[in-house]
Amino acid sequence: MPEKSTLEIEIEKNLVTINQADDLDILIDSIKNKRVVMLGEASHGTKEYYRLRRIITQRLIRDHAFSFVAIEGDWPDADRLNKYIKTGAGVNARQVLKQNKRWPTWMWANDEIVKLAEWMRNEGAGFYGLDMYSLFESISEVVGYMRKNSPRLALEVERRYSCFEPFGGNEIAYARSLVKFPKGCEQEVIANLRQMLELRVQDVEKNGEALFSAIQNAYIISSAETYYRSMFAASENGWNIRDGHMMDTLDRLLENSGEGAKGIVWAHNTHIGDYRATDMEKNGYINIGGLARQSYGDENVALVGFGSYQGEVLASHAWEGPEEIMNLPPAKCIRHRGQVVATLQWGVVGSSGDVAALPVMVADQEVQHVDRPDAVEAVRVHCRSAVAHHRGLLAVGGELLGDVIDRLDVHAGLVGVLLDAAFS
Repeated sequence: MPEKSTLEIEIEKNLVTINQADDLDILIDSIKNKRVVMLGEASHGTKEYYRLRRIITQRLIRDHAFSFVAIEGDWPDADRLNKYIKTGAGVNARQVLKQNKRWPTWMWANDEIVKLAEWMRNEGAGFYGLDMYSLFESISEVVGYMRKNSPRLALEVERRYSCFEPFGGNEIAYARSLVKFPKGCEQEVIANLRQMLELRVQDVEKNGEALFSAIQNAYIISSAETYYRSMFAASENGWNIRDGHMMDTLDRLLENSGEGAKGIVWAHNTHIGDYRATDMEKNGYINIGGLARQSYGDENVALVGFGSYQGEVLASHAWEGPEEIMNLPPAKCIRHRGQVVATLQWGVVGSSGDVAALPVMVADQEVQHVDRPDAVEAVRVHCRSAVAHHRGLLAVGGELLGDVIDRLDVHAGLVGVLLDAAFS
């Protein structure tokens, strides 16, 4: 029998098989006192990731006083669900989520989110969106708030935002227009944001969360305008604009939630990781995981990545195309110093190479909304600091979840969960 590599020995030593909820105790104990816990996923279309994140989230909120969940989703869609959770506005969570229109709808309109939202109604925690794609939806939200609460100022706000009317709610049409008319609506957006931030203290006291949401929508409009501007300016900065906006939103949520607030983030592994541990930094990219550690301290931010060896994913061959259940090819073996170090024969991997400050070499499949299974590069390999500071791995079997909205009824096969690793 070939001699085992250091990595194989380390994985076997730290492996914990999850057969019941109590088996998550080792993970919960390691993250329960963090200011921010980020829960990743290797795809937006595999249900085990959602169920595990729901279970972990429920325990953090119920037992350890976490204040809110912030998802890689649009603020207006999440705000509808937040209102249902906090005030009962809506028939039920399922009906509220059916109002989500942005593709891919299955990403958040699924049964695990329904279960989480219904459970959260008795817990007092909030549910928010971190993303900034909702340019036109956010304009409607700001205008609606101003008409109701500041009719005099609403006229000026509407006049400025009317700059976007020729584009009929199409963000890409606006972005394309910037090629010929680079001035665009930038100044109008900035002026409206400034005006929202100057609303009086008594408005904050009177309207509370509604004003907070309106101001957040004004921030989204500003970030989205900058983001769509970058698309047609031959700029590679779009990713950084988006993750920078997510980080700013997280900052505002923690501040708005009061002293001692703690937050849970749900996003793709590539967002919740620590970019400093990967080639993202070398290539000029950032992400919310690394930014949060830099802002709040490495010791106050837990990054928990999810990956799988093989299985299925709900995805599409094209953006806004029809969704399909696709089979992922098994992850490949990799070699390190002449040895096969991660055959994944235990049915476990770490997280995506872009997740966390990985202290070991891992392999994983990484899928977002759009996938070509015949072309997917199944292996992401990074190595940092040998195996020092590694806290452990969890493995879990596949058939775990129940019915879902929008056909998110696909399985990851065997799921791996990488516990947070200290940055070194």
